[in-house]
Amino acid sequence: MLTVTVRTSIIYAFLILLLRLLGKRQLGEMELSEFVVAALIANLAAHPLEEHDAPLFSALLPIAALSVLELATAFCSMPSRGILDINEVLYAILETNGTLNVIPIAEAQPVTAGELGLACGQAAYPSVVISEGRVMDDNLRRLGFGRGWLDAQLRKRGRPGPESVFLMTADADGNGFFCEKDAH
Repeated sequence: MLTVTVRTSIIYAFLILLLRLLGKRQLGEMELSEFVVAALIANLAAHPLEEHDAPLFSALLPIAALSVLELATAFCSMPSRGILDINEVLYAILETNGTLNVIPIAEAQPVTAGELGLACGQAAYPSVVISEGRVMDDNLRRLGFGRGWLDAQLRKRGRPGPESVFLMTADADGNGFFCEKDAH
């Protein structure tokens, strides 16, 4: 009985250590390969607990090998993060949720528009200015436009007024989308 308890404790401690190192997540968040490795590890860990004559090392070695393969797979995923040369990595951190965060050296980091001294505008998201024939005055004001601008846009599209428009959006530059109401 004492042998079973000691073997179970050793396997438990070994699995907890490896799973912390691998950063396993909840079952629903695992990728298929991570699930397969977890199932294999569970099967390998159960064998020496069921077969008292089986050496403990016969389970610990394959479990360690699977863990090393899983870490190698995470390491090999660096090219998907834009890192092709290991010499471009300053730090690679395997998070507890299993993701690999790579911090490249300064020379390998992407250049920003600010670093190049380029002026670029902020991304302009469209706002609804007419919805089912109703003018959204607050959105017009937020964009810096008034009813005069809106009437001019409607005239350009041959619409008599906002009541004939199903949906119209605009961004701060005056670009947008226009959809008239069905005639029926």
